[in-house]
Amino acid sequence: MNPPITHRCHRRRGAAEVKSPLRIGFTTNFGANASAGGIDEVTIVADCARLDLNGAESMAARQLHFLWDYDIDAECFVEILEGKRTVGRLDRDWAALRLLEYGSYRDIVELLGFAALLKGWPRWRERVRSEQLRRGLDFLAAWLPEHRPDLCG
Repeated sequence: MNPPITHRCHRRRGAAEVKSPLRIGFTTNFGANASAGGIDEVTIVADCARLDLNGAESMAARQLHFLWDYDIDAECFVEILEGKRTVGRLDRDWAALRLLEYGSYRDIVELLGFAALLKGWPRWRERVRSEQLRRGLDFLAAWLPEHRPDLCG
């Protein structure tokens, strides 16, 4: 039989709204039998500024791995990628190329999306340095409209 689990939440806010670190504690009480072995209670604390309720990092708190050499958070990067903002010479084309060259396929799909990728690919193609990546994205740009037009927006 599983031990009873109690949950306490110090403050309740959505992860995307969190401006300062917020902590949620989970306490598990193993009962009298466990006390004999020296374990009475275990507390697990998660930093909610970085986690949403499903355990995934919130976009506002996430530092994207391909921006390691820039002082830009994920929220700012997404605004640049969407064309809503520029930071010096960092514009939408820079953000798209940075994402394509250094991001994972999952990052590309989540942050850029298939429709925007297909629309911008002819403009970005010649600036992608990796021939292998260029060939892969050429294939995707040809395959998607034919086999999955529903994803092309």
